[in-house]
Amino acid sequence: MFLKLVILSLLLLTVSLLAMAAGILLKKNGQFPAISIGKNRELKRRGITCPRHDELICHQRTGKRKTCGCQ
Repeated sequence: MFLKLVILSLLLLTVSLLAMAAGILLKKNGQFPAISIGKNRELKRRGITCPRHDELICHQRTGKRKTCGCQ
């Protein structure tokens, strides 16, 4: 019973991965979706920026040893 479950799980996983790969390969200009905040157009449109980038800007303004005002 356990072996059947493992084989079925691997089969479903393989089929889903192949379907995703086919979708990317068959689309014109197919790409993986941008999940990084810095490269995502929708997040840029909403004004959401990378927290690390915000922290670096804050430290440049206040000096490296001071806090950014959150404490």
